[in-house]
Amino acid sequence: MDIRGVSVTIPFKAAVMAYLDEVDDDALKIGAVNTIVNDNGRLKGCNTDWMGLVRSLEDALVDIKGKVFVILGAGGTARAAVFGILRKGGIPIIANRSKERGEHLAREWGCSFYPLTDAGKVNADCLINTTPVGMTPEEDESPVESTVLRNFRWVVDVIYNPLKTKLLRDAEKSDCIIMPGVDMFVHQGAEQIKLWTGKEPPRTFMKQVVMEKLRQYGN
Repeated sequence: MDIRGVSVTIPFKAAVMAYLDEVDDDALKIGAVNTIVNDNGRLKGCNTDWMGLVRSLEDALVDIKGKVFVILGAGGTARAAVFGILRKGGIPIIANRSKERGEHLAREWGCSFYPLTDAGKVNADCLINTTPVGMTPEEDESPVESTVLRNFRWVVDVIYNPLKTKLLRDAEKSDCIIMPGVDMFVHQGAEQIKLWTGKEPPRTFMKQVVMEKLRQYGN
């Protein structure tokens, strides 16, 4: 098809790795690929999700080091979040509906684990939703009860459609600082473009285009 590469989204980020010629060290450690680079027919897998999330968190929190993050989910995006937070000196805690998957991820990275139903028992600086719960068209769903949110100062949702999920609406009512997923989406996409072209893309313009498109879909 004469293309430089492709983006990979859920639920294929782990499964696609078996079909690649090479996977870079970061993506290998994370266990998920969201970017494929076509280098003259040789397919290399990379992961820019963790870069997008870290950059977005640093924009909002200034410093990740020493802060405690509860990560909802145990899929590819959750793995990228754990990787990025650990790399920046933060403390990740896993909360997941499936105890088996959540405990496996926590053991792998040396983190604490809580069942999703016990997320309200954890006091942390920031809650990060990496699950698809609340994504269009299921806009009235949230991965946690609203009473849980008073335990956090910041609440992040990696979902960007809708711009403000039920989780974020509930978090606002609990006086949390909220961060929609659009910034992470733009930053991880910008890192992909750098891999494909070797050039720094116009992130501000990219965000403007994304916001315009989302508004067309009713956000």
